[in-house]
Amino acid sequence: MPDPALVNPFDIQALIAQGESSCIEFKNAQVNAVSLAEEIVAFANSDGGVILAGVEDDGAITGVNERDMEMRIINTCRNNIRPSLIPRISKKISGDAVILVVEVDRSDTVHATTQGKYFIRVGSTKQSPTQQELLRLFQRRRMIAFDELPVFQAGMA
Repeated sequence: MPDPALVNPFDIQALIAQGESSCIEFKNAQVNAVSLAEEIVAFANSDGGVILAGVEDDGAITGVNERDMEMRIINTCRNNIRPSLIPRISKKISGDAVILVVEVDRSDTVHATTQGKYFIRVGSTKQSPTQQELLRLFQRRRMIAFDELPVFQAGMA
């Protein structure tokens, strides 16, 4: 994952040209808190990633109001994600548009939205994990001991 702090405007263009991927997501200025929370949860539960706020899904740079978007991101992370998390946010300028680079690290814990929904990143999409994937997430983060895991094919004799 590129270090957003070192990304210059030309590098932002190169990142955008690559398109969305397992570690890059585009969000426009109208993104709502629920959608934003789901993307952040997916990155935190996977290998981390970068959200470029102010970029349309097709890669068009539309920009954001820096102050409004930064507050929306912070409030979303504190109020719509459990346990809450704080990503790194930096500002980049492309032409006359402001892009916020939101860096989400892989978390040591498993995160969910306040609606109790878990997400993981699969390719360029967020997905709800299967029951087995969710159990593996908890196990990898040492939140469930191996001997506490259910055996799916076990029966009662």
